[in-house]
Amino acid sequence: MEKSISQNDLELHQAFEIILSIKTFTTYISDIAEMIYKGSLNSENLNTIVNEYKIKNIYNGKCREFDNNQKLEFDHIIPFSKGGSNTYRNIPLLCEPCNRRNQIISDKI
Repeated sequence: MEKSISQNDLELHQAFEIILSIKTFTTYISDIAEMIYKGSLNSENLNTIVNEYKIKNIYNGKCREFDNNQKLEFDHIIPFSKGGSNTYRNIPLLCEPCNRRNQIISDKI
């Protein structure tokens, strides 16, 4: 039997997603404010923070491979050392086990 989602459950889920997005955004704003305070904010740091925010939003704060939000890491699809970019298009969000598995596979190639 298929379980239907009530309007209230849907609204609660949407509210949770909004709160999670605001929390993530607030964290990044806090990181930027701290860099400004320390005098260490430059265009490279700002690009990194913006890319991390975009990546986490694209993957909804979860591993690209599994519905996991624990021990998340950023990893280049095409390594930077091999000409890959540092843009959100080349950096998926993976959990630690998935990232290690991908590194083992790419090391063998």
